[in-house]
Amino acid sequence: MGYPLERLSLRARLAIGFGAVIGLMVLADLAAMVGHEHSRAAFARYLDREDRISDISVNSQAAMEKARRYEKEFLLKVRLLPYDEARSRYATLVTDQVETVRANMAAIRVLGGSPDLARITREVDGAAAQYVQGFLETVELYGRLGRAGTGLQGRFTASARELELALAASGSHRLMADLLTMRREEKNFLLRGLQRHAIATFDAGARLQSGLAALPADRAEAVRPHLAEYIAAFREYRAVAARIDATAGDYLQAVNRMEPRLNELRTMSDDALADTRAAVGAAQQNMTLAVFGGGIATLLLGALIARLITRSVRRSIDASVDLAGELAAGNWAARLPALPAGHEFGALSGAMNAMAHELQQARLRDHARTAELENLNRMLRLLSRCNEIVGRAGSEEELLAALARLFADDGAWLDAHLTLGEYGGDSGVALPLRYRGEYLGELRLRACDPAGVETQEAALLHELADDLGFGIGSMREAARRQAAELALEQQANFDRDTGLPSRALFDVRVQQAARPVAVLVVGLDRLRQLVDSEGLDAGNLLLRHVGAALTAELPAGATVARLHGNELAIVVPIGDGDVLALAGRLLPAVQKPLALPRGEVSTTASIGIALSPKDGLDAADLLRAAGAAMGSAAAQGGNRLGFYAPEMNERISDLFALEADLRQALANGELCVHYQPRAILASGAIVGAEALVRWQHPVRGLLAPGEFIPVAEMCGLIAPLGTWVMREVCRQQRAWRDAGLPSLAVAVNVSPSQFRDQDLAALVRQSLDEFGLPASCIELEIVESAVMRDIEHAAQRLQALKATGVTLSLDDFGTGHSSLSRLRELPFDHLKIDQSFVRNLTTDPADAAICQSIIALAHNLRLTVIAEGVETEGQANYLRLSHCDQMQGFHFARPMPADELGRLLQRGAAPLPAREDERRTVLLVDDEPNIVASLQRLLRREGYRILTANSGAEALNILATRKVQVIVSDQRMPAMTGSEFLSRVRDLYPDTVRIMLSGYSDLATVTESVNKGAIYKFLHKPWDDQALRADIRDAFLYHEGA
Repeated sequence: MGYPLERLSLRARLAIGFGAVIGLMVLADLAAMVGHEHSRAAFARYLDREDRISDISVNSQAAMEKARRYEKEFLLKVRLLPYDEARSRYATLVTDQVETVRANMAAIRVLGGSPDLARITREVDGAAAQYVQGFLETVELYGRLGRAGTGLQGRFTASARELELALAASGSHRLMADLLTMRREEKNFLLRGLQRHAIATFDAGARLQSGLAALPADRAEAVRPHLAEYIAAFREYRAVAARIDATAGDYLQAVNRMEPRLNELRTMSDDALADTRAAVGAAQQNMTLAVFGGGIATLLLGALIARLITRSVRRSIDASVDLAGELAAGNWAARLPALPAGHEFGALSGAMNAMAHELQQARLRDHARTAELENLNRMLRLLSRCNEIVGRAGSEEELLAALARLFADDGAWLDAHLTLGEYGGDSGVALPLRYRGEYLGELRLRACDPAGVETQEAALLHELADDLGFGIGSMREAARRQAAELALEQQANFDRDTGLPSRALFDVRVQQAARPVAVLVVGLDRLRQLVDSEGLDAGNLLLRHVGAALTAELPAGATVARLHGNELAIVVPIGDGDVLALAGRLLPAVQKPLALPRGEVSTTASIGIALSPKDGLDAADLLRAAGAAMGSAAAQGGNRLGFYAPEMNERISDLFALEADLRQALANGELCVHYQPRAILASGAIVGAEALVRWQHPVRGLLAPGEFIPVAEMCGLIAPLGTWVMREVCRQQRAWRDAGLPSLAVAVNVSPSQFRDQDLAALVRQSLDEFGLPASCIELEIVESAVMRDIEHAAQRLQALKATGVTLSLDDFGTGHSSLSRLRELPFDHLKIDQSFVRNLTTDPADAAICQSIIALAHNLRLTVIAEGVETEGQANYLRLSHCDQMQGFHFARPMPADELGRLLQRGAAPLPAREDERRTVLLVDDEPNIVASLQRLLRREGYRILTANSGAEALNILATRKVQVIVSDQRMPAMTGSEFLSRVRDLYPDTVRIMLSGYSDLATVTESVNKGAIYKFLHKPWDDQALRADIRDAFLYHEGA
């Protein structure tokens, strides 16, 4: 077989072999594809049927679960909703779901399958029919039972009423007792469904029947028909109820048969799917084996063909390989033998022989040139790398280190020396390094080759040395230029003695400002005296110290610069209204002492202020104006502010005069406290007051807080002023108590700076102890912005204040962007709505919505809500309807002196009486008078109208004549327990909110009362005053929102 292949060309032999292999592979793949497609189609058809059966089974289970849920909802709500409504709503829903199940079973039978599958679907279908038939029968039976006014229950209830009227006319108490016993057992049977209660009902009826013999004949005949009707209706009710239980048991058995069959359907479908997947997996495995076997056969055939072909060409290839090996070994004279013409390897052998000849000649020529070019190439590479290093090096040291590594790594030099600033010789070559004619040093090289350095290599090395000298010189020049520029910039923009920005940089900052600015010139009043006594260094230290203190007080974007001598300049982007407050903070900042070796020193300052654009547009004009204002302030004695504008100077003068007068007022007793009463909106009762400080100025008259409190804040008098107010309020509280007036909680405002004082809690405790007052006499009002500024530290300070026992109020709520999530963590008791929201309450829907939201939020957090600034009847009425707790404002009462408030308390008058029909009324029921008295004292200050009773019967008489929203009753009372009383109230007055307050608890009775809705909440004795007040407040809110 080898001989015919030998006669064919290599191209023909390859085409025949690979054509056979490819054909065999195509046939195998086609067979595999056809088998796979048949398997896939069968698998898809089978899986589609099983998937549908599984989905229908799951859908049927879901429908049956819905039917059961609707059935249970019907049984729960048939006594709550009208029967027709419950029947039409739930009977239809149950029927629809069961019909869905039956339709699904029919669909499964249509899909076909095993006989077991058809049998199970018929069983489910039959059970579903039995279930829906039983349920509908139960629905009809519930219709026969009826409710209190309909059906059988309505019949015996009506008969019972007629029977009660007839027995009442007879005057027999024993028969009435038998009737009540029969009705109680009847209700127990209706609630619990126990047969013993039904039997007890019939027994009581029998006793009542036999007791009729003691009545006159005419009265007995009037009673017997009603009793007979009642017993007949009740007996029929009992029979229908028993039939409902039997019917429910029957259809529940049907449900119990149905659910396992539905699960069995799904299980059968899932098992069939699993079996199908296993069969398909086996088929795929067989197909894989078939494809794999075909591939193996194809490979074997290909290998056979390849061997036949390669054996025929091996001789020629081996000869070519042998020639290549000879040439690689250096035998340039080796040649291939000649082959016949037309043979592919004949041309190859001729070409390889020619190539061997050319390689032999080229080898001879290259050997001569290699030695010549080796040194030049190395030097060129070295020069290129050297230029690259010169261009990339960032410093002279980096350049020299990189060059040393370059020569060491090159391998052509034994060592290399870069000697700068010296000249000397050594074996090898020494090259000078120059830059613009200046000698920098030399590059010394000692070659590995004993023959030394050739002429061309030496020229390249000279070029390398010139490049290296240029690089070193350029770097030195650039470093000197950069250092000089930095020094000039530092000298131009910063003061050498203090390190503060200079006048030049200050001018740039003024020009860069994108909006109007204020320029302040600060002159240090005692700097020259310090320099004269301590020296210039001490003066510079003080300037640096003052500059740092001023910077700490300035907002972002401000600049503090050194002008000259004792003057500093400040540029700050700020408006007219804010610059005065800022300058007021700068004066005390300048006075912070500086520690020197010989002791502490401090200085005051005179500050001049100019505002752009009215006082100037550029830095020069503004500095000139501010300097003039500073000079004017210094001429008045220093430690003062001065504006360039005359009207601002007048304002400054007024402020300084007012500051001086205020310092005298604290010493001369010119301050007084007025009190603005605070009342409960529901009742108009006074429950507290806010202390408002007033200043009886000898010239200006009575000044309100807004006219002098900001001055006290600015000049540091707010702390002594706050201390005086706290002690004065406590002193007045002591005076009222000694005069026998009712106790009153007085709110004292705490300023933000006073709130940040760590000694505030100690001040409160000391003031209370000094005048022997309980903590309940004092409330502290803290503005929202002071709390939100640093909420972490604010929470700690509030906890310290709360530990003193005083009440805490969050003032001006709504203006400080409170975090509601953090507000609940703060121990506030009251929340005051800012008057800015109350002012337009009745005209602005947005303000009304804000007020309602704040009230709801506060009540959810169990806080008392106080509205500030209530000035009209409309505002008060709107807040009252929105369930706001308390109010304060001119509509109720203006601030008044202490003696006037004392007279008001003595009269017990309420400046704003509540409307009688809107008052919240609570009824207290307890057989112990001391308990009733304690509850009255506790709730009186809440503004409720309080009614009292010592028994359930007395309380029922009160309810018949008075409107009551909330009832608080004891449990253990003679003649009628609390649970019995509240159950009767629920039936007679369902709108009331009923609370049981007792030290004894019959758990079963209380639980039953709660479940029946007789009581809203159960509270234990002894009670917590604050918690009880909150619970009763919540009860009124529940009543008003119901």
